[in-house]
Amino acid sequence: MRRALVRMGVALLSLCVIAPMSAAQGVKSKSSGFFLGGGLEGNGIVTNVTGSSSVTENGGGAGLILGYGFNQRWSLYAGLSGAEIHADGGGGYGLAHVDVGARVHFRTGPNIVVPFLQFGLSARAEGQDFTTSSGTHKIEAGGMGVAFGGGLNAHFTPSVAFSGSVVWSVGDFTDYKLDGTSFDGGTVRATSARVHLGLIWFP
Repeated sequence: MRRALVRMGVALLSLCVIAPMSAAQGVKSKSSGFFLGGGLEGNGIVTNVTGSSSVTENGGGAGLILGYGFNQRWSLYAGLSGAEIHADGGGGYGLAHVDVGARVHFRTGPNIVVPFLQFGLSARAEGQDFTTSSGTHKIEAGGMGVAFGGGLNAHFTPSVAFSGSVVWSVGDFTDYKLDGTSFDGGTVRATSARVHLGLIWFP
């Protein structure tokens, strides 16, 4: 009798463990709740000063993303990225992006691969150190614009995925500083693109 009860208990325990696992097998991806991601980026930027030809420059860097999914479809996100750009005339400068916007996921739940689109506001800043006879100086430029793009999450588990995306930012550089002092540098139209490859986690 005792053996029968033990066997029944083991069987019931097994059902309690296996049933949730079987149900979970239908859930292969997640997009709701908080999420955190990071990875490497390839950056490119095209600048166009009125009356002159456009200049294309590129470089590499890294990016972070933090967000919250209200459901499996809609999320708010904030992104931060930084890159070292190789200047067209030699040397280099830093390029930073700060994005805030919405991300829309598709096919979440029963699918391993989850595509997404995103759009929002983008703040950009450039910074470069240079040396003259009077010493070392720093020039900075910044401005606001809009960001849009898309990508996909390929899930290893429902909570962890490889993430790849391409994001474009369009706007003007309108704010300039030399050694911390603002000056009028005019308006420079710029379009930047970022290719991001990394991991994303939905805890």
